[in-house]
Amino acid sequence: MQTTRVLAIVVDVSKAFDRLQYCKLFCLLLHHNVPPCIVRVLLRFYIGHTIRISWNCVSSDFVIVYNGVKQGGVISPVLFCIYIDDLLV
Repeated sequence: MQTTRVLAIVVDVSKAFDRLQYCKLFCLLLHHNVPPCIVRVLLRFYIGHTIRISWNCVSSDFVIVYNGVKQGGVISPVLFCIYIDDLLV
């Protein structure tokens, strides 16, 4: 039997920003020695945050967001990288 090495892996993360779980993210931040005061600020920023969709001059009702990072947010890619770091290792 011949063995081969894996040289590359492709991960489709096109919807991954929406699926990130807050509880796991904030635990990982603490595990990566992010100061608790910074984690507390991020908690306040993410927990209880609401959104609504506007299209064609019509807006939906407000909806509470329970998971995911803010798309277009400056810190979102960093948070996402911390979240999937263990998967990549």
